Amino acid sequence: MKLIVRATVLACAATWSVAITTPAAAQGSPELRNSQIETVYVEPKDTAFTPIYERLRKRRVLEQLELFLAPLRLPRKVQVKIDQCGAPFADYKPGGPVTICYEYIDQIEKLAPGGPVLFGSAWITTRDDALVGAVVITVLHEVAHAVFDLLKVPVWGREDDAADKVAGFIVLQFGKEVAWRTITGVAWFLSQASENARVNYADIRPATAQRFYNILCIAYGSDTKTFGFLSPSASGQTVYLPAKRAEDCKYEYAQIKSGFEKTIMPNVDPDLLKKVQAMEWLK
Repeated sequence: MKLIVRATVLACAATWSVAITTPAAAQGSPELRNSQIETVYVEPKDTAFTPIYERLRKRRVLEQLELFLAPLRLPRKVQVKIDQCGAPFADYKPGGPVTICYEYIDQIEKLAPGGPVLFGSAWITTRDDALVGAVVITVLHEVAHAVFDLLKVPVWGREDDAADKVAGFIVLQFGKEVAWRTITGVAWFLSQASENARVNYADIRPATAQRFYNILCIAYGSDTKTFGFLSPSASGQTVYLPAKRAEDCKYEYAQIKSGFEKTIMPNVDPDLLKKVQAMEWLK
């Protein structure tokens, strides 16, 4: 996958922001907490991950996840934790915790650009966007596995594909700015990760390059104007979806929307959802 990247010469801070800023009133509101979500930052045994552990706690990433998931009604408690896994991923087991691995977040940090980059001809990605987008999609992807389990959502095909689709669909429901930052940010990370990734055809997880195109197709299918630069017909030299894939993206998005509305939306409090959607996210 050849991607045109022009890095600007900008110094970057050592720390990064995954902060999701919400109004003070919302932060203190008991109703905007999901009592069925329990979050834990597990202190890593390897001190190399200690700075990541401290940054995530300082930014209150998991606490913000509780706010984000406030409208979701779950039949029992589920623990969401950030832990050292010995690998980038820890597979979700039915009835078990959702685990986000320090190893994967470390990979996200290492592949993030040092400053703003021109990705194609019309797509500006900053370091913060690359970090925020990849982390947000990762967290929502892992939580989706638990949601499938707890709500008994039937999944045909690979569950990791379905989890990516749910994560991508969710971030597209919170306004154009959130959609732009998360989609372009995670796409940057996936594009970089795919360049040196070996394809394991026996793996249950889709190839990184496939995830890249799947995420972009969901975004393009949801809003061909905002994400119009992904179209093969877009002017200029750019990163785009192949014509055959692009023409089906609206249908792919409609499929995801229909499935989400039938299986997950009945378990979402509509009034709380409006309040959460009205907040300022990723500021």
